[in-house]
Amino acid sequence: MIVLRNMNYKNITNLADDYFNKGNYESALEVLDSGIRKSIEENNIIQHADFYIKKLFIFLRLHNIKEINSIAANLLAIASKMDNEETLAKLYHAYSLCLFHTIKKSVAIKYLKKALKYSRISKNNQLESEILNSIGKYYEYFNDFQNSLYYYMKSEETKVITEDEYGLAIVYGNLGRLYFQNGDLKEALNYYFLDLKISKELNDRFGIAMMHNHIGDIYFITNDFKKSMKNYKSSFYIGTEMNYELNNAFSMLGMAKIEIKQQHLDKAKEYIRNSVDIFNEKSKYDGLVSALLLMSKIYYFEKNNSKAEEYIIKAFAMSSSKNMTFYTGLSLYELSKFYVDINQRDKSLDYIDKYFNINFNISNFENTMFQHIIELATHITNADLAAIMIRRENAVEIIETEIDNFGHTVIKREVIASWDEIHNNYSDETDNDKIKSILEIKLKKKLRDFYIEPIYYTSKIIGFTFIYKIKGNSFSESDKDYLILYNIKLANLIQSIISFEMSRYDPLTRAANRSSLFSDLQEEIFKTFIYGEAFAILMIDIDNFKAINDNFGHQLGDLALIKIVEIIRTNVRDKNKVYRFGGDEFFIILPATDIKTAKTIARRLLSNIRQINTIYNLTGINITVSIGITDFTGENSDKSNYDIQGILKKVDQAMYDAKINGKNRVSTLD
Repeated sequence: MIVLRNMNYKNITNLADDYFNKGNYESALEVLDSGIRKSIEENNIIQHADFYIKKLFIFLRLHNIKEINSIAANLLAIASKMDNEETLAKLYHAYSLCLFHTIKKSVAIKYLKKALKYSRISKNNQLESEILNSIGKYYEYFNDFQNSLYYYMKSEETKVITEDEYGLAIVYGNLGRLYFQNGDLKEALNYYFLDLKISKELNDRFGIAMMHNHIGDIYFITNDFKKSMKNYKSSFYIGTEMNYELNNAFSMLGMAKIEIKQQHLDKAKEYIRNSVDIFNEKSKYDGLVSALLLMSKIYYFEKNNSKAEEYIIKAFAMSSSKNMTFYTGLSLYELSKFYVDINQRDKSLDYIDKYFNINFNISNFENTMFQHIIELATHITNADLAAIMIRRENAVEIIETEIDNFGHTVIKREVIASWDEIHNNYSDETDNDKIKSILEIKLKKKLRDFYIEPIYYTSKIIGFTFIYKIKGNSFSESDKDYLILYNIKLANLIQSIISFEMSRYDPLTRAANRSSLFSDLQEEIFKTFIYGEAFAILMIDIDNFKAINDNFGHQLGDLALIKIVEIIRTNVRDKNKVYRFGGDEFFIILPATDIKTAKTIARRLLSNIRQINTIYNLTGINITVSIGITDFTGENSDKSNYDIQGILKKVDQAMYDAKINGKNRVSTLD
């Protein structure tokens, strides 16, 4: 036991930090426990809180959930007795991190915002930056790229001001991960290298090791196996020096993936077995599942199908027993593919059904799920490519995969036609050549040996799956039958997706809906009060929209709405902040934007929408809009301008002003 009776608070924290930075977590915990006992004896509640918070960060790094939960209860108990703003900020921040690492992730933002408010009051820039970084991570987890980027960038600004190089490295690592998950590998690599550079300057071996693993992952994805292996090995050597076994386990998994690609299967097995020993010791179940799935691939390449099957089933059993939804889904997906590969398509359908059922409530992995749906459709039907079409009120949205500039498979979604045009031309008695022609024109590609099958939900068609080939043999009757069976399994999931998206998006245009507008406005108001950054809001109303519907029909009116949303999205930075309020009314939130810039954007929108003269196959249509603009600065003392309804009322007045002054124009109330 380390006894620190003759050491002051600063010396105790410095000693604990020194052990922490060297990766000697056991000694760091001993020092902090002695500090906690000392703070109790001296009745110093602020120091008592600080020592508990430092313990938390160690257990977070060690992924010790039991200890994290234990500390969470202590943090709230201390906060209830605290009136020091700086310490309250630390406590609420720490408590939010506890929540984030348990099943209560969604509640964490409440305490993060409390922490940010108290850190601003206490004027502690260092603490503020750490909290901003955590808020960025929260939004990243919930797939809110723009809010995540905003808070990470705010954290970076504060780190630069406070000259906190260690914290800056963490922010760069988070930004790298954010861009990586968003598919921008080039930007991700830039930030990872910035993190690596600072970590080397600080001799932060943990940071260096972690960045080499992340950089290795990017080079692996881009098929640069030489650079990838070099980085995985660098991470492994550093992890060995600091006795950080968990890092080494992930490094070895990375090296195993490369050896599998290069068909060095015995070497890959050795890496995986060594990593499994570590994952077992540390109870790191996501690592274990990944290792089991890699072993399955090896046995499949060795044509040992019974062993390959055994390891995927082990991965499925472990992820299921540990309630790891993503990895359970991934294991089921791999099982589904495996049984197709060994020509057991009926068994594959059973696991496809289980995979679809487990994905009902997943929102975080939506793009991955669509990729899997499309890949499984191609797999089970022996197709080269497949796509899903979903009904969006009176329109059809197509969901397909494409390869980006980095060789990454990504999801592409777009509205391509009216629902009636596809639905009314479908027949189960013909080859559906008319639908094929429509799709070839819309998608600008040749669909050889095209086959389409409806997706039924409670006897109604809610979408279609179509498959096609680029070359080779035509589809057999068996292939077509399996698509019918596949769609039966798929139907409930597609309906679940439609229901989920209707809670956030307008079903026709896929613009965000009214409730999303209210929640996003609340977020922007919070940012304004915390940082004094004004935001602008635009309201767009289509001129004479009733006449368009009356003269050309509601179907064309719907397609006009879709076209206008497409134009808006191409002219604003954040495509997720475009909202359909109802009918022909749309809103746009422009974060950190002043009135002058908002006017420029509005005039560009006005011009681009005015240039629309073709909707679908009909030319000679003239569409104009009236746009109202207002901003929110938080400086107006009138209470009505501080709430959401006040902001919406003001921008509505501006739009009405544009209407009564001749339409087809921009009007501002600032």
